[in-house]
Amino acid sequence: MILRFKLSILFLLCVWGLQAQHEDVLMTVGNADVTTSEFKYIYEKNNGTNADYSKKSLDEYLDLYKRFKLKVQKAKAMKLDTVPDLMRELDGYRKQLAASYLIDKEVTDQLIKELYERTKYDVKFSHIFVSAAENATEDVKKAAWQKIENFKKELKNGASFEELAKQSDDHSSSGKGGDMGYFTAKLPSGFYDLENALYNTEVGKISDIIKTKIGYHIIKVTDKRPARGMISVSHIMLTQGNKELADSLVFALRNGADFVELAKKYSIDKTSNKNGGKLATFGINSYDKAFEDASFALEKDGDISVPVFTRAGWHIIKRDNKVQRDSYETFLKKMKGQINTDSRFDKAKDALVEKIKSSTKFEEHPDVLESFTQKLNDDFNTYKWIPELSNPSATLVTIGDMAYSISDFADYTKKNTKIRLKYDVSKPKGEVVDELS
Repeated sequence: MILRFKLSILFLLCVWGLQAQHEDVLMTVGNADVTTSEFKYIYEKNNGTNADYSKKSLDEYLDLYKRFKLKVQKAKAMKLDTVPDLMRELDGYRKQLAASYLIDKEVTDQLIKELYERTKYDVKFSHIFVSAAENATEDVKKAAWQKIENFKKELKNGASFEELAKQSDDHSSSGKGGDMGYFTAKLPSGFYDLENALYNTEVGKISDIIKTKIGYHIIKVTDKRPARGMISVSHIMLTQGNKELADSLVFALRNGADFVELAKKYSIDKTSNKNGGKLATFGINSYDKAFEDASFALEKDGDISVPVFTRAGWHIIKRDNKVQRDSYETFLKKMKGQINTDSRFDKAKDALVEKIKSSTKFEEHPDVLESFTQKLNDDFNTYKWIPELSNPSATLVTIGDMAYSISDFADYTKKNTKIRLKYDVSKPKGEVVDELS
């Protein structure tokens, strides 16, 4: 969980640390240097497509950023009981510059680099799956956990992975010993831990239990290969009984016949025949395996396949273009707007917070928070709530040599009434306090 009060402090500490890096200095605000790269990043990030680099735009944003940096310096000089006020004021600045710089620069770039490296490979795996949806009851989740634990024990005792996979809740793969075929990053949101296991488990090895948004998995990685990437092809599709026609069309094509004309005349794929059989660019797991294998096996643009049989019928495939892998710079631009909406972003953010806590000697005192919670009454869900503190100076959080009291948190909670009142009155007060803290 990302905790509001504690993170407001941690984010400020991290911004101060970032200021100490040695780069080209654009300006000095108070006693703090602002580097060119820092300002350029924040300007482009928060202005998006409106970043026109005009003198007016740059001057306006420079003024905004100066005020922000002055507020950060003010935070260093203030005592903690003024920090909540400061954080509310910073919230009014464009997209919270401090949090933006910290999270986007440290987390987003790290995730995109990781993803770029992973897209170099396709991974083949099998899995044993036990269903347990996120909204399942606790009894269902406990039963699912016990079941996957039993599978894990049997594997440790030498049981066959493929035999156990026949009992998997994934009926599309259970009949194949759990075989899922090849996958490549990025997996959908909610499956980051599964993706981590795919790319971190050696070929032939079995993973530990993995939790995703649909349940529990144990995977066995069976192969890794260079990624097939993306390809563009055209095809002529014929009915299953037309193998002879397919052979004759291949012969004609290899002797100079026009593919577009033959596709328009003979192909039964109404979605593509008017366009000469041209299909949208695709990667793995888009079409029937036989169709994909034949498409990616074509070595040069213009190459024609032999007739390929699928459940849809016979296909004659022409390679139009093998899409070149993006440079990292291009990939970075494409992914920056997507990565922070993925569940992996929250996981990486949580990991960063834990790293910050460790480096700043962060220590919590949950007993102090529990004592605070026990004294809450129904007024807590109203504007008229007044904190009752038996020991206002009791330390709630320690960061290095700085101690933050329960009184500081009470002030923060009192002043942030809108945040407090957004919670339903039926929600246990302990849970509300836990989220606010």
